[in-house]
Amino acid sequence: MRFWLLLGFLSTLPAFGDRGEQIYTKHCLSCHGDRGQGVADEYDESLIGTKSIASLAKYIHRTMPEEDEDAVIDQDAHLVAQYIHGAFYSPEAQAKIKPVRKDLLRRTQYQHRRAITDIVQSFRGRPQLGTQNGLRGHYYHKEKMDDRKKELAKRIDPNINFNIESDHGIKDIDPKAHAIFWTGSLVPKESGIYSFRATTPNGVRVFINEMEREKFYGGETHRKTAFIDAWVSSGNQMRSVEASIFLLGGHPIPIYIDFVSYKEKKSSLRIEWKPPHGKWEPIPTRVLFTESAPTAAIISTNFPPDDASLGYERGSSISKAWKESVAKASIEAARQIYTDINVLAKTNSKDKERDKKLKSFCLKFAARAFARPLSPAQKKHYIEDIFDADNDSETATRRSLMLILTSPYFLYPSL
Repeated sequence: MRFWLLLGFLSTLPAFGDRGEQIYTKHCLSCHGDRGQGVADEYDESLIGTKSIASLAKYIHRTMPEEDEDAVIDQDAHLVAQYIHGAFYSPEAQAKIKPVRKDLLRRTQYQHRRAITDIVQSFRGRPQLGTQNGLRGHYYHKEKMDDRKKELAKRIDPNINFNIESDHGIKDIDPKAHAIFWTGSLVPKESGIYSFRATTPNGVRVFINEMEREKFYGGETHRKTAFIDAWVSSGNQMRSVEASIFLLGGHPIPIYIDFVSYKEKKSSLRIEWKPPHGKWEPIPTRVLFTESAPTAAIISTNFPPDDASLGYERGSSISKAWKESVAKASIEAARQIYTDINVLAKTNSKDKERDKKLKSFCLKFAARAFARPLSPAQKKHYIEDIFDADNDSETATRRSLMLILTSPYFLYPSL
């Protein structure tokens, strides 16, 4: 019986935390405010700091409140110190009151480009470049302008610097009728604008990140456009042709060079490049590989500079120029992707399940772009509604891709 009476009595007593708050409210709140924020004309400074509860208790015991320093002493001072330390004084308490705002960062321009390239690459598979540097050269006799006859040799060349009058090492080659093509991959070391130059008195076509002929799924073929097209020579006169392209550092791209000399006295070809912040030089052997990588979806759209005020680039600013670049990049990416859609979606123009495969491709693309499976609402918005509204699956595919690549779930990876 006594136990229950004692328990009932104790339950009517204020808890230590409540008692400390009550003392603070009675003696301190009028000067320091309910959250220690201070009161005008009384005590303007906020009660925040790093003192321990014991140190605060000693300070309160000695000095508080100013008009009656004996009003809050000993155990009462400790209870007040315990209360304010947990309620608003300590850094931990302040973190609860004013949680640190998490910056919502978008992708930087290079992260944006690389993300698109990597997503598309995931549908092709990882490039297998091997370990051998250089380009694979194929040397032929030429009997007609458009035909290769009798392969003379295959070899690996460290770079492209051929001259019929030098010690080229190709036995029995006809100095006035021959053709050569080189295949392989190029892996630039840094991202940026690269310039390429072909110098020759003969005919040459250079394909950078585009093969001359690429077999599509289902046996179809598609002729690509030459990056440098100097196929028609001008009286066997030496000339140089240049072109520039944006490349991603560390990302392999295919390179294909087609060279012909037919009924001409002089025959030579030199291929050079100028990397970002560099000078003209032969393409270094270390960045060339004999195995051909698949074509990469690399976006060339210009983006405004990213914020580098902290010493590194951050996607912290949102501007009209950035929004316009995002829109243009989505259009460019959708165009590039659809050029190779048969390969990526594993279909062809005669496939009876083509519409289904295109829709499935967009769903997979969205999941990889958002780095998570789509919710039912996302699937409806980015895929279902678009394909349901458009009877043309090709147009729907482009629209879906552009919507995905301008979505906050792609632009802001932390969402």
